[in-house]
Amino acid sequence: MRKLVALLTVLAVMTSFLVGPTHDTASGSSLPVKAATSAEYAAVQPGNVLPGVAARPLGFVHSPVDLSHLTSFQPNDQNVLTAPAQYDLRTLGRVSPVRDQANCGSCWAFATYGSLESVVYPTEQWDFSEQNLRNLAGFDYGTCSGGDAPMSIAYMTRWAGPVREVDDPYNPAVSVSPSGLTVPRYLSDALAIPDRSGSLDNAALKSAVQQWGAVYTSMLWLDGSYAAGTHSYYYGGGLGSSNHAVAIVGWDDSYSRWNFGTTPASDGAFIVRNSWGTGWGEAGYFYASYYDTVIGHDNWVFVLGTGTSADTHNYGYDDLGWVGSLGLGSPTAWGANAFTLDAGSGSEVVDRVGFYTTGSGASYTLRIYGTVSGAVFSDLLAQESGVCAEAGYHSVSLASPVTVAHGQRIAVVVGLTTPDYNYPLAYEYPEVGYSSAARAAAGQSYYSTNGTSWSDLTSWSSNANLCIRAFTRDAVIAVPPSTPILSSPASGSTTGSLTPTLAWISAAGASSYTLQVSLSATFGTTVVNQSTTGTSCTTPSLVAATLHYWRVNATNAAGTSAWSGTWSFTTPAALSGVTLLTPADGSTVAALTPTFTWAAFPSATRYVFQLSTTPSFTSYVVSTGTPGLSWTLSSPLTAATIYYWRVKVFLTDGSILVSNAWSCRTP
Repeated sequence: MRKLVALLTVLAVMTSFLVGPTHDTASGSSLPVKAATSAEYAAVQPGNVLPGVAARPLGFVHSPVDLSHLTSFQPNDQNVLTAPAQYDLRTLGRVSPVRDQANCGSCWAFATYGSLESVVYPTEQWDFSEQNLRNLAGFDYGTCSGGDAPMSIAYMTRWAGPVREVDDPYNPAVSVSPSGLTVPRYLSDALAIPDRSGSLDNAALKSAVQQWGAVYTSMLWLDGSYAAGTHSYYYGGGLGSSNHAVAIVGWDDSYSRWNFGTTPASDGAFIVRNSWGTGWGEAGYFYASYYDTVIGHDNWVFVLGTGTSADTHNYGYDDLGWVGSLGLGSPTAWGANAFTLDAGSGSEVVDRVGFYTTGSGASYTLRIYGTVSGAVFSDLLAQESGVCAEAGYHSVSLASPVTVAHGQRIAVVVGLTTPDYNYPLAYEYPEVGYSSAARAAAGQSYYSTNGTSWSDLTSWSSNANLCIRAFTRDAVIAVPPSTPILSSPASGSTTGSLTPTLAWISAAGASSYTLQVSLSATFGTTVVNQSTTGTSCTTPSLVAATLHYWRVNATNAAGTSAWSGTWSFTTPAALSGVTLLTPADGSTVAALTPTFTWAAFPSATRYVFQLSTTPSFTSYVVSTGTPGLSWTLSSPLTAATIYYWRVKVFLTDGSILVSNAWSCRTP
């Protein structure tokens, strides 16, 4: 497989040199040239997962988009954070619960939402529907026949999702999903993190986990490379083709090489979230060696937009998103989509533009034109510029939104310069076996070398469209919202938790609220400043036994706001660790595989049960995470031996509490 992939890559590169851009003398623009299709995609067609390599379904297939040109960030890159020796999003409460893809090749959907949910967790605790994503992605693959990250991006950028799990529950046997479900949040960005170039090229991945949250990645899963006893995985063979998508949630530089079934060159492992349920691995997680030769490819971070979008219109032609990249003979190219806005009276406000960058460090120029006559754009309404550090999908809010009439025809222009890469424009086209449903028409997408003289893209490829979107909201007349009224906890009361839920009565005309909590009645500084569209907020952990003040601001869609009055509350004394229940401290257990239980703790996201032969817990017989309130040992303990046990609790605010240690003796 490695030789085949390498051969296809060489042929693709040779083709890119042999087929140069041709000149279109009529328009003054070079004709587009398509970037080579991903060699991995070509090598494994028709995109089915590799047979006979796992006892469970997998589901990752390569996209046609070639991202092999993306280079890893350098250690001194200002966008890369310094990584500690250990980092674990689980201990920070920043991962959503592990799911189970069951008997279906849908790991790509679970890895997508593993990243998307993590980015805002625990401030927003979403459970999105993988069922809806896999069923309504719109591509040629069957609903359990695999997928990739660009398929997820296309589904979300056209506002088909994400939808809530409760609205379309997961059932691998059901391949039909309802369309038109409520989309509570929109995809803001999907960032492509460069592939690892080697075992120690981990700076970009580690920085991404720290900056955003869980990172979607791909790997080659072979059952023989997994050590079940230590929940560790290491594939050290030749560079094979990925067949499974998972999410990286942390790492441990000192994770022992001796934990793997086959010993890698040195210590170190990624902490990985799988989609085979909590009964598999370490409560659904495993450790992948840094020296694994496949993991760390096809890396993505899915960034969820914060707050409910004010946009109500989504204009775009690329329902299947980024299928290929094209260029005009240099790192710079201009693309444009012309849209006729929805009919009606009144006006719309163009406030965001969605587009892809095909390489790292791409600079962009956005323009909005108010008049379109064929391939001539005039009446420039807005122009803004910027730089995107990462390749991928970007949703850019305009610093100066523009107002246009309903029914008006506008042009949204994106000029891109991608350093050292001559294919800056992402486009959709009907790739056989992948995106065959893609369709286009004349008068939709245009290309240009200079942003002035334009050519219709369908004159080059009849069913090709550029991946450019415009997001708008209906213009509204500002009506001040009424003043919100605080409701609970009662002013002057003592809360029952260090993370109290503060509630208020909705204000007429309000579209969103901002909660502020301060230690001062003047609110000179705040300890909580949260936005929500609801009428309550649960705070992060506050200072114990302290007087706090709180108030709420109501804001309407036009940005007009009104403040509530100010109430106060006092937090309770500091909370202690979780309470242990059975077996009793100092008792002798009845069996060599006893069950240990403890009491539930408020605001807990997970518990870690720890068992040791020393009261100092310098080493562990067991140290495992669990969402439940008990742990039963699966392997017998040594007879007539004293053991010590304790429980750690991880709270929604990221803090960790540890119980007292109890002892027990085996019979």
